[in-house]
Amino acid sequence: MIFIGVKMILMMLVVGVQPGGRGAGQEAFMILNMFLQLAQLGVSLALAFVLAPVNLRAGLSQEFAPAFSLPFVKDFLSKMWVETLVVFVFLVATGAVVGFLGVLACCVGVFPAAAIITLATHHLYYQLYELYLRRGGQAIPLKPLQPAA
Repeated sequence: MIFIGVKMILMMLVVGVQPGGRGAGQEAFMILNMFLQLAQLGVSLALAFVLAPVNLRAGLSQEFAPAFSLPFVKDFLSKMWVETLVVFVFLVATGAVVGFLGVLACCVGVFPAAAIITLATHHLYYQLYELYLRRGGQAIPLKPLQPAA
């Protein structure tokens, strides 16, 4: 969200400083917008790549601090970067379709659509983890079960 806010401020500044009145900055606005959209896509892709193993480790270990293990993230991405990219593209494409169908259902369908997308994301992350283990990756230490009170 910070990146989007900075992007919007930059675009408003470019249009605002253009001489000639209304419509004079449209070309500069369009060029800057295309460049910033590509940059936003790159940042989103980089975040998705880094957050996939972090989310996976946090979810399975049920602890926040160990999730940011840089050696684990590097090892996971070195073995799974192609599959992580495929999962990211698949989730973006299907998430857009499912979200649009939810909006078509009088906007009430957005809530089940969000649940479906979230469940699909975590299911695919777990499939990535299983494949990672088969490729010789390090297992995530699970939190021990607590005895019932």
